[in-house]
Amino acid sequence: AATTTAAAATAAAAATSESTTRTAAVAAEAASHPRSKSEPSSSFSSSPERKSTAPTTAAAASAPTKPYGRVIFLDVDGVLRTSKVMTGCPMEDGEAVFDEEGMYGLEVRCIKQLSRIVEATGAVIVLSSTWRHMADMKAHLLRSLEKVGGARLASAVVDDTPDIEPNRRGEEIVRWLETHSRRFGLAGQDRKKNTPDSAAAAKGKSGPLKFAIFEDSEQLIASMRECGLSKNILQCAVGGCDLDKEGITSTLADRAIEILTPSFTIGPA
Repeated sequence: AATTTAAAATAAAAATSESTTRTAAVAAEAASHPRSKSEPSSSFSSSPERKSTAPTTAAAASAPTKPYGRVIFLDVDGVLRTSKVMTGCPMEDGEAVFDEEGMYGLEVRCIKQLSRIVEATGAVIVLSSTWRHMADMKAHLLRSLEKVGGARLASAVVDDTPDIEPNRRGEEIVRWLETHSRRFGLAGQDRKKNTPDSAAAAKGKSGPLKFAIFEDSEQLIASMRECGLSKNILQCAVGGCDLDKEGITSTLADRAIEILTPSFTIGPA
């Protein structure tokens, strides 16, 4: 009986030790993989609340080499998401990439032109669109870029512009440029916001950074002009025109490539 009791005690001790070891391992695993906080919600009223799904992309493997010298500031609505997909116009299979609910389509033609710019210039993409505030829509964007342009295009998206307040997108772009001045080689710029010297430096006059801005909204473009960014703006047509001339067209893509080449010089705004 004594032998049986001793054996049982030994087995119980071993089980307790194993349980403790497993608990410690689980705790260590949880500590090394903390849950990320969700992105802030957006005031974009037409976007339903949906669970975010992270894109599956080989971005890390093909990320552009830093520091970056060429940047595309990208809006989405009116640039990749044209009125053709917004209004439900008849489309052929493969003309657009939609989210799981079939609500937010991005026109493949426009994504291909964006991909052509990135391939030709090596530019990176900074999101200025309100889509940057919504995790699920941003994930849909990245998946769509990867589906049409491959991992190279999806991995070109490297950052978002800061959020100042609605209708001040020009200031948001200038703020981003000022914040990244050392990283991008913008030497000697005035750090004060919205001064002529600051805007001139942001436009690339004092450094090698080249950038192009895709936008469709007249109101937001006005804010960019006020910040001295007129020569960098590529305005996309939306509504009231040939539907195949909306968003990023081959003509706008050619212009973007011209702006992003080293020989391009910014003139007076």
